[in-house]
Amino acid sequence: MIHVVQPQDVLIVSATESHLREAFLLKLMDLCTCASAEQLSGHSSVTLAVDDLVITDTTLSVGETIVCKAQVNCAWGTSMECGCTIVCDNDTDGSQRTLCGAFFTFVSLGEDGKKIRLPKLQALDSDNLRRMALAQERRKLRFRRAAIIARAAANVLRVTTAETSASFTPSASSPTTACLEAPLLTSTEIVLPQHANHHGNTFGGQIMAWMSIAARVVASRHAIASASATNATNATNATNVTNATNATNATSSAVTHPTVFVVAQSIDDIFFVAPSNVGDRVCIQTRVTRTFAHTMEVQCAVHAHKVGGEKRLINRAVWVFESKCVNGPQQERTEVPLLQVDHTVSTEAAVAFEQALGRRALRIKRNALGSGHNLDPSWEWDEEHHLEQLQHRQDKEKKTETETGTGTGTETENGEGDGYHLELVAKNVSSLLRTYWARGTGSWGLLDAASNNYVKLYMRREGGMIMVKAVSRLQFSATAPAIATPTTKKNTLKNSLFGLFRKSNKHIDPAHHVVDDSNTPLGRLFAVLCDNTQRSKWDVMCKECKTMVALGTTNDVTRMVFRGMGGDATETSDSDFSLLRSWRANDDRSRYVIANHSIRTKLVPVVEGVKRGAVSSSGWVMEMVPEEQNVCELTYIVTLAAAGVQALGATALDVMAGRSKVICHNIQGVAKVVGATLL
Repeated sequence: MIHVVQPQDVLIVSATESHLREAFLLKLMDLCTCASAEQLSGHSSVTLAVDDLVITDTTLSVGETIVCKAQVNCAWGTSMECGCTIVCDNDTDGSQRTLCGAFFTFVSLGEDGKKIRLPKLQALDSDNLRRMALAQERRKLRFRRAAIIARAAANVLRVTTAETSASFTPSASSPTTACLEAPLLTSTEIVLPQHANHHGNTFGGQIMAWMSIAARVVASRHAIASASATNATNATNATNVTNATNATNATSSAVTHPTVFVVAQSIDDIFFVAPSNVGDRVCIQTRVTRTFAHTMEVQCAVHAHKVGGEKRLINRAVWVFESKCVNGPQQERTEVPLLQVDHTVSTEAAVAFEQALGRRALRIKRNALGSGHNLDPSWEWDEEHHLEQLQHRQDKEKKTETETGTGTGTETENGEGDGYHLELVAKNVSSLLRTYWARGTGSWGLLDAASNNYVKLYMRREGGMIMVKAVSRLQFSATAPAIATPTTKKNTLKNSLFGLFRKSNKHIDPAHHVVDDSNTPLGRLFAVLCDNTQRSKWDVMCKECKTMVALGTTNDVTRMVFRGMGGDATETSDSDFSLLRSWRANDDRSRYVIANHSIRTKLVPVVEGVKRGAVSSSGWVMEMVPEEQNVCELTYIVTLAAAGVQALGATALDVMAGRSKVICHNIQGVAKVVGATLL
């Protein structure tokens, strides 16, 4: 279906910027997917549910042409899944950009109004086969939806118990998180003849359009209230400035009111429970259930009733909005930090508040499945070439010893012969630092529920990757004893952060080749984190951590096995990672880096029954804090693609959804091992 954007289809933010309205979007998608479903069944079809409606681009202008495409992905008995994508034509070069996509579930009805059996759908090519396979996985998630969400309350209880039993107590000076009363809106519509579909019932797209209006209103109210509360706090702080001029300037800037607006990110869990008819009153109740940094979840429930009749539930849905504001004459776009909703007002609000974490976990899992299902960021490692160079080096050493009677060795800087893998090794460190140095961009959203008073967790998305970062500070005692790190020979770091050793040991024990640099507090921390044999002392998830091959004295190939921590029988199997590890220090030992990246290599064979995961740039960055005595900042970064998310299962989802504090517990374990105190 093709549609030319009209003024009523967009939300105008400024003279040069407008964003699409979800109401017209949902109507168009519902019509297009319905036509696709009816083309397969040959009968009238109705919407049963909508999943994974993800909006990737909201900017849209009047007069632009959008194209809505839909096709049936899979059919099961009486229900079918239809995929739908909306693209916008570029009038300049003829290209197209994707606005959004979603998956609709339809059933077809016979003349008696009952569901009919659908014809068998056959995949004729590899693309259709892929669509059918992914549709089957999404169907499994739909069936497990209630169980996944129900785990939220159990996990929250488990984390709370663990925190209570921990030896770390909250700081008395920690500020109390500010809350706002959750906005609640109830609106009523009358179903008129023009709102009916070709079955005589209320058109599903019309119901969703009414929901979108109500959801946007409550989301906007909460965003504006959060911005006003922040401005009021800034204004109060400004009045306390001792310099009168600065106070005047700060106060005047604080009272300016930027344009605050909300943008829909996704809509999911839309279920059509029952139909409504012409003449019915439709009541839409919407409220903000929980906020996550710059996004908020809005829950909708739709009831219908005849005049004087009882209300019946006909629809429900969950929306996710992102808050933004327009600042200054340059029309800069910034994210509005959202205050948390007060969930203590009622039992219903408290339940919705906790279940929001489960719904967020479900969204992350669906996103990993739908976008980048086959994405694997692992680098190819040519182990045959590596072994060939290793043999060549050993043969050359033997020849030298025979001719000269000495063992001078002929290894190059990284102990890999001709440095074939040197590029990957350097990229391993640089990519982690690039992610680390992006910390000041403001694109990281705080995972408040997964953080504690000592460790703050942040998350952001970049392309097909999901990045999680944990930041903490450790205070070392000046008299703390050095930590014994097992090594065959004492190796010290002598070069810069990206420098490699000029000479390495000829024979390196893969189990004990880490650097012993434990003479300083930061060196002690580095020694523990770098030593695979000590990981079980602080990592509650790690089942096994083994160095498979030592690549000189600053790199190795490591296999990590994590125990299954799933909430059901399908997610209890172990998972493992095949990693290229690289560790470096700068000249003055004020910063150490341990970088990890997944590689595909026969050196780490796949084990039956163990899920192989994959991570992109991940690892540890530790550096001394300037002007602080024996205080270092410890940052942990993990970048997960869909393969990594699925391999770790519920564990990764719980962390990213803000339900698990396993990273906090691990960092607390590290502090205990090195004899440091978390600040």
